[in-house]
Amino acid sequence: MNRQSNQITALYIRIGKPGSPMMAQAQAELLKRFAQEKGLENTHLYCDDGFSGVTCNRPAFRSLIHDIVHGKVAKLLVADMGRLHRNVAIAYYLVKYFLPRYHVQILSSKQEETDPHALALLMGLCTPKGGVE
Repeated sequence: MNRQSNQITALYIRIGKPGSPMMAQAQAELLKRFAQEKGLENTHLYCDDGFSGVTCNRPAFRSLIHDIVHGKVAKLLVADMGRLHRNVAIAYYLVKYFLPRYHVQILSSKQEETDPHALALLMGLCTPKGGVE
């Protein structure tokens, strides 16, 4: 069995304000279009509607993490890095350690840099010289 062929491209959406179907739909369409442009198939949508990005206690996020750990995810697409997590330390850990451990590539539709060190700079964790602010 070819494990790689069974893996999905995860499209993760998070909307902070509950009941914003237009915002969720817009994010979903953006990510689906982005996946199509990149030639990524076998997509699966994970959507947390009305959940803060500073917590990991989000149903779709937890489901995504479960699927990553169980080898079901090859790529993770987000509209922007803030959709994944608002806590800078957790976002850094996810991109630098967690996703690479499970061989998951993360892509942002906003073409943000997804290198862990650049992510830390984008999110304000470090100064350009590498020191912590």
